Amino acid sequence: MTSEKAGFWPVIQSIGELNPDAGLSHVSGAETLYADSLEMSCRQLQAKCDTMTGALDGGDIKGFAILVHAMKSEMATLGAAGLSGTAARLETAAKSGDAGFCQERFPEFRDRLLRLREQLSAAFPASETAAKEGPGTPEALREGIDKALAAIREYDSDRGLDAVNALLPYDFGEKSNALLSQAAEALTDFNFSVAEDCLRGAG
Repeated sequence: MTSEKAGFWPVIQSIGELNPDAGLSHVSGAETLYADSLEMSCRQLQAKCDTMTGALDGGDIKGFAILVHAMKSEMATLGAAGLSGTAARLETAAKSGDAGFCQERFPEFRDRLLRLREQLSAAFPASETAAKEGPGTPEALREGIDKALAAIREYDSDRGLDAVNALLPYDFGEKSNALLSQAAEALTDFNFSVAEDCLRGAG
C-alpha cells in the first residue's frame, strides 16, 4: 500500500455502506488497487451524481438508465452492495420508462452516494483538490471519442481505453468528464454497449 493511503483502512472499515472484504475480493485482495478504486470514486461521485440528476430532471430516462447502470457496477466493485442494489432497482425502472419511480427514489440514492463521498474524503483529502491538466478542446474531445468508438466497433477494449484515458486528464465540463470516466469503467468490464452510449453522450 502506498504511504499516502496508509491511513485509509480504519476509515473505510467505519463506513456502513462499504464491505471492504467484498471490495477486496474484486481485486484479488490487493489493498492498493482497492484504495485506488475508492479514491477515484471519491473524486468523481459529485460529478456523477450531478450528471444523473441532470439526465433525470431533463427527461432523458434512457440516459439516466445508462448512468445508473454504470453506478450499479461501480458500487458492486467497491463492496457497497446496498447502493448497488438500489441502483439496480432504479435501472430496471428507468428501462421500463417508470420516470415517477426514479424521481421518487433517486434523491435518497444520490444523498447516500454523497454521504459516501464525504466519508471517503476523510481517507483521501487530497482528492478534494485533485485538478485536471487544463481545459480540453472540443476538437480533442471529438477526436478521442472517434478513436474510442472505432476501437469499440472492433471490440478492442485496450485501444478504446487508451483513447479514453488520453482524454481523462483534461476538463471538458462536468457532464463529459463523468461520462468519460464511466466509459473507461465500462471498457474495463468489456461492456462495449454502455461504453459507446457514454461516449456518445460525452461528445
